[in-house]
This record gives sequence, C-alpha cells and structure tokens, in this order.
Amino acid sequence: MRLLTGRCYRHTQATPYYLVAELVRGLFHINTDAGPEVALGQVVEGLAALDVEADETEQRYRLGSVAGVLSFALPDDPLQGLQPDQRRNRTFLSLERLLLAASASAPLLIVAEDLHWADALSLSFVEQALMLGLMGTAGRGAAAGAALLLAISRPVEAPQSGSDDPGSALARVMAQLALPPQRILVLQALSPQQSSALVSELLDQAHLPPEIVWVYSE
Repeated sequence: MRLLTGRCYRHTQATPYYLVAELVRGLFHINTDAGPEVALGQVVEGLAALDVEADETEQRYRLGSVAGVLSFALPDDPLQGLQPDQRRNRTFLSLERLLLAASASAPLLIVAEDLHWADALSLSFVEQALMLGLMGTAGRGAAAGAALLLAISRPVEAPQSGSDDPGSALARVMAQLALPPQRILVLQALSPQQSSALVSELLDQAHLPPEIVWVYSE
C-alpha cells in the first residue's frame, strides 16, 4: 500500500493548494527543502514512471499542473495562457489522472490531517474527487484505480450555498463523506485529566503548571 499524508495548519489556510502540494510531494518523494530544479526533475521522472501510456502533450500539461501546485515557475508552461477557471480545471484534471495512475499499481491511502484548516482549492479538489468516485472512505471508492481517504477534521456547520470560502468548502466535503456507505467516526472531547496527561506526554514532562496545560489543551 502507498501512503500519502498531508497536514493542514491555521497559517496555511490561505495558501492555494497547500494540502494538495503536501500530497504531491509525498507522491514524488520531494523533500521540503528541495529547490525548483531538483523538485521538477523528480516530478518529470515520476510522471514517466507513473503512466507510460500518456503522450508528450499530456505529460507537459501534468508537469505544468504539478509545478503550479508546488508554486514553481515552469519554462513554456502549457497552462500559462489559460484563464483562472480553465487553469484550475486543467489542474484538477491532471491531479485526477495522477490519482488514478498512482493507485493503479498499488492501493493508495490518503491521510488528510486537520482538514478544517485546509485551503479552499485543495478542498474543492477533494470534493470533486469524492463526487467522481476517485477517492472515498471505507466502502466507497474501493474500485480499481481509486484511493482510500482518511480525513481528520473538527465538526463543521452546514455549507452556505454559493460560498467559496474554506469553511463552506469544508462543509461540502464533509457532506460528501457523510453519504453512505462512507463512515464518519465522531471522537468525544478529552476530559481535563486526559488533556493534561496527553500534553505532559507530548512535552515529555511529568509535571506541568496548570496554565501551561491549559494553553496547549486549548
């Protein structure tokens, strides 16, 4: 099984494709400190290995899409002249095809941690992938060429119609995940004692002042 993990943060919620970029880095084994030249070289090699049947034009579009997701400039970018909506649609298409290619040879598990802090574009892609059946939880998306998604998120409110903000996009994703036969597991909040024990263990400190425990617990 191939595992791809992406973690979202509060300060990256406004960064386009941050979550997807984390997953792409994992797919092509790109270190976080890799420069554009090294990273794009790994992407080119990875694209060729993932799908040997894709023609040169398609591979250029996929490379341009991945470069855009990673915020790397690409000479002769085939997506350069597209309108924003067209660029987004072509990027989504490239990512969908990469998802299918990556899961064709081995089961693919995608873990999205703290999805409540994901950026709007990443959430929109996840929503579309769920609707197309390319990604799903247990019982859905298990067909050949699909990925299993494990998403960890705080509870969200119902989506607002027509809104493109991350909160509304997250609500739409969670609504997709709530459709049977997919499954949502609701975890209860930790008690003060459990929170204190967890914080102490994470910080490797047996005894911590109550105010420190409170800050980390919140």
